[in-house]
Amino acid sequence: MAIDEHKDSIAALCRDLGVESLLVFGGAGFLVQFKPMPAAQYATSYFSLAAQLEELLQTPVDLVELEATNNPYFKEAVGESRLPVYELSRS
Repeated sequence: MAIDEHKDSIAALCRDLGVESLLVFGGAGFLVQFKPMPAAQYATSYFSLAAQLEELLQTPVDLVELEATNNPYFKEAVGESRLPVYELSRS
């Protein structure tokens, strides 16, 4: 998976879909955190992000909401391998 080659496209996608942060873990897993938004908009953004990442990277991706990671074993495993891909500028 060539994320570095697509960082600008991924950043634009994240800005368009209301993403606050996107982290990659493992082979093709992404942890995502969205800005607060209505449920219908969230669902659209979530599924659009997943589909567009798959199209851009030409590989299936697993998209996991950062807030939904309650499993301590999952958190530990992800914590060791996650790398930031996009972070919303706080300026």
